[in-house]
Amino acid sequence: MKIYNNWCFISLFILASMPNSTCNPLNKIIGHFYDAIFGANDASPYYRNLIQSALKDFNVPNVQNIAIRRMDYNSVNPYRYHAYAFTLNGIWIDETMLDKLKPCQQQYLACHEAAHFYAGHYQQLIRRFTGVAILLGVINPLVIKLLYPSITAAIHACSATTSALIGAWLITMYSTRSWFVHKEVEADMLAAHKLIALGKKAVLEEYVQLAEQALQSATPHCDAWRPTILQHINALRRVITAHSKVQV
Repeated sequence: MKIYNNWCFISLFILASMPNSTCNPLNKIIGHFYDAIFGANDASPYYRNLIQSALKDFNVPNVQNIAIRRMDYNSVNPYRYHAYAFTLNGIWIDETMLDKLKPCQQQYLACHEAAHFYAGHYQQLIRRFTGVAILLGVINPLVIKLLYPSITAAIHACSATTSALIGAWLITMYSTRSWFVHKEVEADMLAAHKLIALGKKAVLEEYVQLAEQALQSATPHCDAWRPTILQHINALRRVITAHSKVQV
């Protein structure tokens, strides 16, 4: 029995393993797709400079080439995804929401997204996805051939590829919820350490105080892919406490 060729999945995995940079051809291709969904307009100069500065603080190279976009609310809202910002192969921000925040909150969120980019969390997610896709790319053709032995080679290849991609996406998203939460907390702690290292502990402490105030009036947490506000605060408090002990 002929096994479907997985060269496309393997190539995707190799590209996904490359650094999260503008030199990665996969980033350029997928970037157009993300622009169409989440927004293709550049962020305003204020937020662009704020995020670029945060990326430079993490020693991310070629920050001027990294996409920093204004989130298209009309495109994102149907997915019920409400966030100040998110990071993929670029950074998308909701300027309307950010404009309502205080400078310390804006500065922290810029540092948080820069931490995601620096740590390569998006690349890690793509590697998980392509790993599952490669596995399904081997299994699905065998299953389809057994169930439908008389189908043509073209239909066989198309159905195997499509089912592998859809299956990989669903498995990756719903089997890694705790991973998403962990990466959010990791970005929190990276951002906190960086702000303190830059002598901006006061900014971090003010941000935490505002978060604690928000906790009192926050609606129940229902997003399984992100940490609760309390988890978020506790992660930042641990960093502040650790640095305070070192100073003593």
